[in-house]
Amino acid sequence: MYNIVIIDDHSVVLEGISSILHNSKSINILGKFRDPRVALSFIRGNSNKIDIVVTDLDLPEMNGLDLIKKTKAIDSHIKVILFTFIGEKKYVLQSKKLNVESYVLKSESISVLPRIITSVLGGKMYYSPAVKIFLQEKEDTLELSQIQKNILHLLIKGKTAIEIANHCGRSKKTIEYHTAQMRKQWKAKNNVELIHILQEKDVVL
Repeated sequence: MYNIVIIDDHSVVLEGISSILHNSKSINILGKFRDPRVALSFIRGNSNKIDIVVTDLDLPEMNGLDLIKKTKAIDSHIKVILFTFIGEKKYVLQSKKLNVESYVLKSESISVLPRIITSVLGGKMYYSPAVKIFLQEKEDTLELSQIQKNILHLLIKGKTAIEIANHCGRSKKTIEYHTAQMRKQWKAKNNVELIHILQEKDVVL
């Protein structure tokens, strides 16, 4: 028997998930919550009993990603399924960074949840087709070398190429080369646009 915690601020959805899972002989609903803060407190006190958390992304007081981050910090072995209407790329990529095991859009039938839960508990991952495409893009386009990170940190602070060169112990020509390469890679017309693009992609600088 696997213990599950469900979090969704809409009572209709919460009861719908509970109802569909209630018929499963291998799933025990350990707790269901509308308030993520109360849910987190419960998770903290019962982490050794919880196998999986099913949560929405759009929650009051604390967003789903913060809840997931804190849950994983409490116990990294707790598996997480996001069940949400939100399918924006930045949230999908952020959830991937947090090692979310499944990202299910609510546009899919709620009846798929028992199968997905069983799959996740078996060590597999599931992302809805509409968001899975974001994970299939080349991950290296989101990676930066240390020198690139240093350059961007200083560009954000408004430093010039000469100032960045002095700070990094590199030549002005080297700084300009790396900056030009980054603009080319992300198709940015200038440094301001480059920074904007990387922030939109949620690249960690």
